[in-house]
Amino acid sequence: MTEQPYYLKNQEINRQKWDDCISNSQNPLVYGYSWYLDLVAPDWSAIILGDYKAVLPLYIKTKMGIRYVMQPPYCQQLGLFRKSELSKEQIGLIYKAIPALLLTMNSHPGCEDIPVKFLKKKKDNYILYLRHDYTDLYSLYKSNCKRNIKQALREDQMSGGPQITVNEFLDFLFKNSNYPFEKGYRETIKRIVTKSIDTGKAFIETVCSREGDLFAVGFFVKTNHSVTFLSGASSAEGFQKKSMFLLMDEVIRKFAQSNLKLDFEGSENRNVARFYKGFGSKSEPYFAYEHFLLRFFLKFM
Repeated sequence: MTEQPYYLKNQEINRQKWDDCISNSQNPLVYGYSWYLDLVAPDWSAIILGDYKAVLPLYIKTKMGIRYVMQPPYCQQLGLFRKSELSKEQIGLIYKAIPALLLTMNSHPGCEDIPVKFLKKKKDNYILYLRHDYTDLYSLYKSNCKRNIKQALREDQMSGGPQITVNEFLDFLFKNSNYPFEKGYRETIKRIVTKSIDTGKAFIETVCSREGDLFAVGFFVKTNHSVTFLSGASSAEGFQKKSMFLLMDEVIRKFAQSNLKLDFEGSENRNVARFYKGFGSKSEPYFAYEHFLLRFFLKFM
């Protein structure tokens, strides 16, 4: 008899068993861990198979009585996490157990078999495996990236300068980021940075002048499997000084010869994507699913 999946509300989920499933899954992304979901989607729930041998995190919202699943902010990929292979029948039952309509879901590379017939869009995510020593990793850099690092080193700046506070990081980020931060997103990134720094799950990298003036900042979340670049920015002066190239190079140098991977995340901005690829990263695409008719319907409700 096929094992039946079941739905659990947030407070019913066993965090230890959940995180063990994520850690031992085929694609242990930081976004799937319970502590991270608690920060980006405090009332998240889930579909569970067996004794947490497969889990599907859900972020369910309600509008005019309609319950729908959407992708949480600062959560690039989710989808089905499983310790071992599942049959198509088992996967189908898991998705059928979702007690809401599926609006949007970004699924990691292990979820190509998601049984939905909505729009499926392939998106790039750039990964650099750090198992080699720094010299070998540097040899993978594109020539343009190497030139920018050399230029950055000639400037009056240094990486790994004095530690800055969470508030200093956020002030710099909101002031200098090229992306607008709506109120809800500001609160979410503030919560992520504050809590993950306090618990030792993340770090802030900086590039500054000898006098301590900030030129670039980067926020990275670290697990046993990866270092994920979640957010960052450079000032106008830092942009001219190529400070972000120096910052990323320092992170790669710091974690070289480890079993970690540097996850740059992805971008549909060609210049940002080029920046990530310049460090020798390769695309490991994921898939974004969206129910356009449901989105159109909810928009006018």
